[in-house]
Amino acid sequence: MTGAEPLTVGQGVGLVVGYALTLLLAAILLPITLACLLVEALAGRGR
Repeated sequence: MTGAEPLTVGQGVGLVVGYALTLLLAAILLPITLACLLVEALAGRGR
């Protein structure tokens, strides 16, 4: 099996870091988005 080499250490680290950053970003943005939607809904109902 030529050409199908395993990931190098650098590629593996890059993949893991990218994946971790994506998860971190989602974990930060999701609650903010939900909070904004909740505030909008409450403000709209209060008027």
